Amino acid sequence: MSVLAALDIDKAYGERVLLAKASLTIDEGERVGVVGRNGAGKSTFAKILAGVEPADGGSIALRRGARVAFLAQEPELDGELSVRKTVELGLEAWAVARKNHEEITARIAGGEATETLLAEQLAASAEVERLGGWDRAHEVERVLGHLGVGDLIERPAGKLSGGQRRRVALAQVLVGQPDVMILDEPTNHLDADTIDWLEKFLAEEFRGAVLFVTHDRWLLDRIADRTIEVERGSVYA
Repeated sequence: MSVLAALDIDKAYGERVLLAKASLTIDEGERVGVVGRNGAGKSTFAKILAGVEPADGGSIALRRGARVAFLAQEPELDGELSVRKTVELGLEAWAVARKNHEEITARIAGGEATETLLAEQLAASAEVERLGGWDRAHEVERVLGHLGVGDLIERPAGKLSGGQRRRVALAQVLVGQPDVMILDEPTNHLDADTIDWLEKFLAEEFRGAVLFVTHDRWLLDRIADRTIEVERGSVYA
């Protein structure tokens, strides 16, 4: 079953046409690599799929209720927030689901044990499980540690280098457990050990779909179910 589908996407900057009737469907849990020469439109296509840049034409269909998270090549972070608070933003959907379950449970404990409310509690419990389970607070430290910036957890994001910001932004996307993860050059600024951990995380831990723009052929070979190329405005298998 598809989780995201792009149909006949057009995008131009003045006279320069980047995408012309480009289409792509991503299935649940699928890993899709995106390649192409510099300037071909790979990053633009990724941004359009993620909903952070508008297309000139065409349509994007997202499965109802599905969440998309995007890692940009140059992420913008709130410089006033600490690294911890920045990454915790990725857990917002989980925190909302957990709070909803707690509120429903409190109402039931207070005597509102109607069939409707019990059904809502069951649905709320399922949503928490879908978003990663009941105890996820430790994941911020775990993921930051694996990405090599665990020692910066209380530092303001505005004090980070470009490479450190990329790692923190990547951590925010990873902990969020979205239905679709769109990553633009995810291995940039990462050392070999960190890339190895990221490959294992995407291949073994993450249950959603992944689309990643990359020049890293090793990453493609390790985790991509299929690879597409953006060339002359079109998307090819």
